[in-house]
Amino acid sequence: MKLIIENRNITISGGTICYYVCGNQESKVCMVFLNGLYHGKEAWVKQQRNLSFHQRFKMIFIDYRGAGESQFSTDEFSFFDLVNDIRAVIKAEKPETTIVVGYSVGGMVALYYSYLYQKEIAGVILLNTGISINIYTSKMLEGLVSFLKMGISLKDVLTFIIPWNHSAEYLEKINDFEEMVRENYNKYNRNTDALINFLKAIKSRPNLHAIIDKINLPVLLIGSKNDYIFPERFQIELNNKLPYSNLEIIEDCGHSSFIEKDIEVNGLIDSFLNKRLHFSLKETENAQNHYLSYWWHPSQVD
Repeated sequence: MKLIIENRNITISGGTICYYVCGNQESKVCMVFLNGLYHGKEAWVKQQRNLSFHQRFKMIFIDYRGAGESQFSTDEFSFFDLVNDIRAVIKAEKPETTIVVGYSVGGMVALYYSYLYQKEIAGVILLNTGISINIYTSKMLEGLVSFLKMGISLKDVLTFIIPWNHSAEYLEKINDFEEMVRENYNKYNRNTDALINFLKAIKSRPNLHAIIDKINLPVLLIGSKNDYIFPERFQIELNNKLPYSNLEIIEDCGHSSFIEKDIEVNGLIDSFLNKRLHFSLKETENAQNHYLSYWWHPSQVD
């Protein structure tokens, strides 16, 4: 399958947000992918190449402020700015139905977006995320900011951080993986001031504990047994507090489940879209009607 990704951008107050579109351009259903801290659209290649997604949905991948090709001043920005940037992109594309997919800290952004604009989206998929950040990850991110402010290159810092995102089994199988990822991560985050501001925005996020039970949308949660960044208990906490969620935990997998176990993760997403939201291949053309007439309820879980 030849993968064609179109580069688009929108101008908003303070700069330009760059995003990328692939998949079925005629689809009325759009999947919006929110990546984690370090990498952009390249991390989602196994989802971009998934034939089921590619044929049925328009897929959007967004560069956060100052990351990738998005151009912004070095001024600080807020968590709300990140959320509103995403809404601006979605409104520019005008999909009839939107599914938000959030990974890691991108999942935190997806959670708050879902709370604020839940009438505008059909469902949420959260990969390896949580309501809060554990103390180990918090200290690691504080160290990252300190190293960057000292002038140590992000590429050098990533040498020590990247392994925490993956299981030992995965790292042992991939030759030159860390060097390849370091290059991609460093390219995406070449503006270190913007990366520091992004970390500050995540740290100053709203209290997600206070809004989590108000997200009345179907949510698929995917976690990993060997996730050190957002451990399994974080996914369980989310599942207990979200009104309409379904939890899947993947064995022998680290923080980046959609990379390590892409076939399993894509299958879970596909099942969620088909069974929970009724977005089968045949029905996708009329997805908006299905969304408006169908409300998912825990009693409908298999």
